[in-house]
Formats: sequence, structure tokens, C-alpha cells
Amino acid sequence: MRGRAVPPALLALGLLALGVAEGALGEGHPQRAAWTVGAVALLLVAAVLRGVAWARGDGARRSIEGRLGLGTAAVGLSLLLWGAGRGLGGDAAPALRLIGLAALAASLGALAPMELVRLRGPADRAVDPRRVGAAAGLGSTLALSAVFAVCVNWAASRRDAVVDLSYLRTTEPSEATRELVARLDEPVRVILFYPPVNEVRGALRPYFDALAERSDALTVEVRDHALAPELARAHRVRGNGVVLLVRGAGGADGAPRPSERIEVGEDFDVARDRLRTLDGLFREHLARLTVRPRTLRFTAGHRERGAPGDPEGEGLEALGAVLARSNLRRRPLGIAQGLARAVPDDARAVVVTGPRAPMLPEEARSLRRHVARGGRLLVMLDPDEDHGLEPLLRGLGLALRDGVLHAARDHLRLGRGVADRAVVQAPATSAHPVVSEAHRERRDAAAVLDRGGALAPHDGGGAIEGVEVTFPLRTPAEGFWLDRDGDHARDPDEPADRAFAVMAAVRVAGAREGRAVVIADGDFATDRWMRNRANALVVQDALDWLLRDDVVVGPSESEEDVTLVRTRDEALLWFFGTTCGAPLPPLVVGLWLAVRRARGRRRPTRRRAS
Repeated sequence: MRGRAVPPALLALGLLALGVAEGALGEGHPQRAAWTVGAVALLLVAAVLRGVAWARGDGARRSIEGRLGLGTAAVGLSLLLWGAGRGLGGDAAPALRLIGLAALAASLGALAPMELVRLRGPADRAVDPRRVGAAAGLGSTLALSAVFAVCVNWAASRRDAVVDLSYLRTTEPSEATRELVARLDEPVRVILFYPPVNEVRGALRPYFDALAERSDALTVEVRDHALAPELARAHRVRGNGVVLLVRGAGGADGAPRPSERIEVGEDFDVARDRLRTLDGLFREHLARLTVRPRTLRFTAGHRERGAPGDPEGEGLEALGAVLARSNLRRRPLGIAQGLARAVPDDARAVVVTGPRAPMLPEEARSLRRHVARGGRLLVMLDPDEDHGLEPLLRGLGLALRDGVLHAARDHLRLGRGVADRAVVQAPATSAHPVVSEAHRERRDAAAVLDRGGALAPHDGGGAIEGVEVTFPLRTPAEGFWLDRDGDHARDPDEPADRAFAVMAAVRVAGAREGRAVVIADGDFATDRWMRNRANALVVQDALDWLLRDDVVVGPSESEEDVTLVRTRDEALLWFFGTTCGAPLPPLVVGLWLAVRRARGRRRPTRRRAS
């Protein structure tokens, strides 16, 4: 055993001497060169002795010595890589050193168990080579696992990042909320009525602290209801569990000031639902407190979307929530309110939400004059409805093409069969301000049109003087067509294979610039499709562009569950991925183990001669 232990002992001494030279002595030490030379000599002697043992061996001994020699050579190559990284400069040096150290760990992890198995074996006969190979595999696996853990730890230490994997995340305000806070032109106090130790208070404080960093006009305080009676009485706060927003700074707690209250709750289980929608609640109340109220007129009397009696999903509650967050008030505008004569002066903008009954020509002309005089207009209309808005479209330099937009592949799968082809998706590929947010998220979201249409420039006359038309939202260039006969199939006479424009942004030059946004889908802003993030972003951007001088609040961060909608290809991918892809890896591993076990059973066993 003494003779067999000499090569591994020399190898260990050489590595120890090299560690002392490189680690303990360091650069410039007078004995560093001697230790390095000695370490290299020990390693070379160990390698030579290993080669001599391999040359003198035979059979199983020769096989084992060969494996040990390969392990020793791997250690030497690893040291050469590490040394090259030490000697070379540039960007590649750290990578070479890291690869050399990882290879050294793997080589020693395989070599050390082989040496132990050989040394513990009987001296009069060779150890079974399979035991040596199994020991090498186990040792190298453990060494590589340790290398992986060290690399992950090193990468984590170099990149300090925090990932929130919790189910309930309320501490990160959305960018739209930060922007609203940044625009504050007078102080706002946020007062959290909570006791000193409370779980809900711990969830609320980081959210408001992050907003306070965005603007010096926003301050955050924590008060216990029992210790602030005058403040609570002045703003009608009856207990803890309330977030109070007070406009203005200074003054006594009991001084009357405009305020808004958000009832969150003191118990975490009760407050959970409010915490999920905290961003939207706070933004809505802050807008009420700081943004002057404005009026949007919604046309009525033509069976617009959101009319009484509409089926579920065709209402406008989600759009109303967007308006409420921006302190925009909805008021009807029909013949009874004077639409046939003129649009009232108090209308900041007019919204037309998919009329299914024709407007009078006088109403369409009133909307046209409204834009020509510098008004703002948002129109959503269907291609297969008699809406009576042709005079308005001609004035805006637009025409609604004949046919319902269909897609062969880029459509949602809703279980309607071939009718699903009419529910198409269109990513925002343009960077126009009217689709800026949707364009920013174009890789993850696409606008959805349900039986929508296509817009085109109007070739004839009749346009308002100074009209400028842009088409910021189009379908992809292939796979779409306009279905004219309702069979949901592409016919030779139906236009196809081109990028159809589904949205238009119109400017009208004048003393006050008029603006209009036209979307070729009356369902675009209904509750069913406003749950699609891209639709909500497009509506937000459209309102923001139309009301450029005002504040328009966009979508908020929310943890509420929403309905997932997928295209046909995405649905197929999820189906086959979950039914076939998930069971496939364990099945392959099981078949491999079964075949290996069957081969082992069929292998003949060698019997010893008695």
C-alpha cells in the first residue's frame, strides 16, 4: 500500500505547495518562485509515477491505472487553464480562470474517490474496474454540484436583485400612478389610520413610501385613531383601517380641508381584496382630490354599447372605471340634449360607442362641426351596422371598408367554431402617441377586435379643410381578409393578404387643433374586451391623446384574476404541451431504466472455476 500511496501523496503535496505560493505568499514574495517550482516538480513526479504504474500493469490493474492517469492529466490541464488565465490579460482572463477552477474541482472530485477505492482494496489482486468507475462518476457529480452552487452564489452576490414571488403584491405602484403623483402642484398628505403594530399597515407603508420618493408634494403619516381625535372628527374617520388623503399642507388637524377616504380594513383577511386593487383605488381618489372634474359626452339614443338591456360583457363599466380614475364624468348626448343642433360647449370630448341604430344626418354633421371647431371625438363603430356616420367619416377623410375583418390564424379560440376567425388580434407596431403604451408592450399583448372592420382614406371630396389622417394600428400583413358574405371563409372576391388599418388618428388644423380617433370595432371598449390589457392601453392612450392638456390616468397594478384569452396556435401549444409534453420526460427516463435493467438481466454471469 505504501508504494500505491506515493503518487496521490505527491499530487496532494504539489497542490498544497501551489496553493501556498499563489494564496499565502502572494505577488512579490521572495519565496514564491521556489514554492511554485517545487509544486510543479511534485506534480510532474506524480504524473511520471502514474505513467510507470500504467506501463507495468496488466489486465484490470492496467485499466485502473489508466483511469487514474486520465484523472491526473485532467488535473494538470485544469491547472494550465488556470495559469493561462493568470498570465493573460484582457476580458478573457477571468473566464479562463473560472473554467480552470471548475475543471480542477471536477477532476479532483473524480480522482479522489478512485484513489480511495484503489487504496482500500486488497494488495494481492486488482480492484474491480467498475467500482472505480462508479466512484469516479459519483465524485464528479458531487463536485460539479458544488461548482454550480458556488457559481450561482457568486452571480447572486454580483447582481443584487429582489424578486417578489408572493401571491399578494401591493407595495409597487404602477408607472401611471407615479406620473400622477409627479404632476402634483400642491401638497397632499397621506394619513394611515392604523395602530403601531399591524399587518395591513406593513403592507401599505412601502407602497406609499415609494410614491413619496417621486414627489416632495406627497407626504406619508401614520396616526392611531385614538390619538388623533380632532383629525379623525374633521374628516369623519370613525376608526382605524382607513387611508385618508388630505389636500393642502400645514394648519391644525381639525381645520377643514378637501379630503378623500379609502376604507381598507384593519384585519388582513378582510383587507386582502382591497389590497389587491390598492393602486387603482388610490389613483381614483387622488384624481378626485387633485384633478378638476371634466365632462365627457356619450352619444345616446342609437342603441350604443352600454345601453339598458345589453347582454353581459357589452356594458361600459370598465370604461367608466377608467374615466372615474381620471375624474372624468359621463353625460349622455342625444337629440334630447341638442345633438342635432350642436355639441354643448361643456363637452371636453364626445365618445361614440358602437351605435346599432342610425344617427340622423344632423347629428353626424354636429359631430363633424365639433371636430372642425377644435373639439375632440372618439368613435367606435362596426362595419356591419347601419350607424349613419358616413357624413362624419367623410369629413374626417375616412371610409369604412365593406366586410368584417377575419384572420386565418391570428384569432382567439372561443369555442364558436369558424366564427372565431372574426375575433382577430392586432399588435401595435406603430409608435404613434395614440398607441404608445400598447406599442411598448406589443410583444406581450395585442388589441382584440370582435367582428371589427378596416378603415381607408376617403378618395372623394367632402373632407374638413386641414385634415391629416394617420393609421397607427394595423393587422399583420398576411392571413387576414374582409368577409362580405358571412360564411367566415376566404372567397376569391374578398380582399386579403394585406395590412388592414383598424384605427385612425385624425388632426384638423385650426385656431384650436381638432382631434378624432376612430376604431373600426364597436365592441372595442366593452367590458368583455377591456379585460384584455392591450385594449385598455389603447383606450387610455386615445383619451390621453385627445385630452392632451389634461391628466388621463391609465391602467393600474392589480392582483385580481382576469380571464385568459389565447389564439388558436397558443391554445394548441398549451393543449399538446400539457397532455404530451409534461409526461414525456419521465416516460423517456423510465423506458431507459427499464431497457438498462433488462440488458443487465440478460448479461451472462461468470462463474469461478472451483
